Amino acid sequence: MRRSALRTALCLWLLLALCACAARNADSPALLPRTSVRVGDAVLDYRDLGGPGRPLLLITGYAVTMDMWDPVFVRQLAGDHRVILMDNRGMGTAKAPDGPISIGQMAQDAIGLLEALGIAKADVLGWSMGGIIAQEMALARPDLVGALALCGTMSDSSGLMPVLDRMAAMPPEELKRAMFPKAWAAANPKALSDLPGSARPPDPDVVARQYAALGQWRGTLRNLPDLRCPVLLLGGAEDWVSPPEKLQRMARAIPGARLELLIGAGHWMMHQYPQQMAQAVNEFLALSAAAQTAGAWSGFFGGDHLPRVPAHGLTLAAQGERPGSARP
Repeated sequence: MRRSALRTALCLWLLLALCACAARNADSPALLPRTSVRVGDAVLDYRDLGGPGRPLLLITGYAVTMDMWDPVFVRQLAGDHRVILMDNRGMGTAKAPDGPISIGQMAQDAIGLLEALGIAKADVLGWSMGGIIAQEMALARPDLVGALALCGTMSDSSGLMPVLDRMAAMPPEELKRAMFPKAWAAANPKALSDLPGSARPPDPDVVARQYAALGQWRGTLRNLPDLRCPVLLLGGAEDWVSPPEKLQRMARAIPGARLELLIGAGHWMMHQYPQQMAQAVNEFLALSAAAQTAGAWSGFFGGDHLPRVPAHGLTLAAQGERPGSARP
């Protein structure tokens, strides 16, 4: 298992290095200054972008850093929220403490970061593994989490480890293309070459420990009905890493959940359709804040606590390279 994790780490290291060589937009998160803070036994890197509204914490995925957030997506979120980006332990400038890493530990790191910043309540957006961390965070500290936006994630690790092993077997360029639907990748070669890259490729040992953490994670499916905040599930209709069926299963388990899928989007949908994603998140957070203020969020989103899942599970249509949002 560790050998596969190290292969994945090396492949992703090369992929991020390739991305880092690409031209960056002037507003890329990777060009903004980072700050470090001690949380428990770890030193975490973060970027506080400021902005109006309730704080919105963004938690990134497996083996990547906060430099990988799409700049258009982040900029549009920051127009309505105080956006805070963070690196998981060991993925920033500070070395991770020795010993295993767990999903619960990374959730406690995110909680500790908000507490260190003096934030009493924040909305949380998690991408992929970051969505797993966000779920554990909301279950552990419901008082701290206002609303959850879970992107391309899952509630259990069944089928995930073979996916990570498949990724480990791919050369970097093949892996980059595999994060998008084949037709889209073929039609948008410039978008692939312009992907944001990490200023500091991840430590392969930390990636290996993240791999082990995912393999040992027991999942949240049985606990999802206990979530006491509005939840948006956002996924790509062609995501093979976190297939839509996993999000649909989560939506059925979470009271009042809202499920939206981007047609023609893969696991790195954020880099395909950043405007649609930001619009969906901003709309959801605005509606959830209004419903919470009125004391009726569950009724607002799901009627009598039933998930609002469309018959075909598709509520966002996305076509072209970076089109405007369209709703059928």
